[in-house]
Amino acid sequence: MNQKQRMNYKINMLFRVIYVLAFNVYSWYWLYKIICVYQSTWEEWANWFFVICGVHFFVIDYSKFWSKNVKSLSDIFNPDIQ
Repeated sequence: MNQKQRMNYKINMLFRVIYVLAFNVYSWYWLYKIICVYQSTWEEWANWFFVICGVHFFVIDYSKFWSKNVKSLSDIFNPDIQ
């Protein structure tokens, strides 16, 4: 892997980590609003559930985050670790 590919990989992983963290905060925020703020119906619960499941199962690739070779946050940005 040359220097440009390594830099692209690190930038891509940085945005992926930010996206995962932001999405988790956002989903907890909406769950709080459904439970505490709104008089929610089953439709709000179903909408929240399917959006969360859709993002977790089809959009976010967690393979790097759950790898046995990753020991710290800096390992996520290392392209040599799978």
